Amino acid sequence: MRKTIMTVAGLGLMLGLAMPAMAFSDDHRGRPGMHEKFARMADALELTDEQRQQFKRIHRQARPKLQEIGDAMQDNREALHRLSPADDDYAAKVARLARKQGELVEKMIRVRSRVRAEVYAILTPEQREKAKQMRRRHASRPDFRGSRPDERPPFPG
Repeated sequence: MRKTIMTVAGLGLMLGLAMPAMAFSDDHRGRPGMHEKFARMADALELTDEQRQQFKRIHRQARPKLQEIGDAMQDNREALHRLSPADDDYAAKVARLARKQGELVEKMIRVRSRVRAEVYAILTPEQREKAKQMRRRHASRPDFRGSRPDERPPFPG
């Protein structure tokens, strides 16, 4: 039970940190923001003007829901941090917050998957193949820790 709680809480924390409100601006380290990444991806896939507008519309429509879920995840994390291990019902409170975080993670995954499916639907078969190749190349690049995904141990530490 404890392992499940910690896994769900960890998953929620990771996803919550991955969804900052500044997702569509340059990040604070000077790396390209989502607008620049979209422009490069759109150019590489040779999206038409109509496809670019559809892509923007899909993301604009999803943004409020994603923001709402992200805010709820942040509130949940803060509630977890405010808990005191000295409380008599600490384990029960942690379990309740872990379940809530798991529900929020599920909602986030569902919304993001719906967005991905809608974007996929506007692509031509050639663009879909090119996007798949781009995704493979991106996944094989070293991450910020300097290792590729297949070289990392299954758990940090």
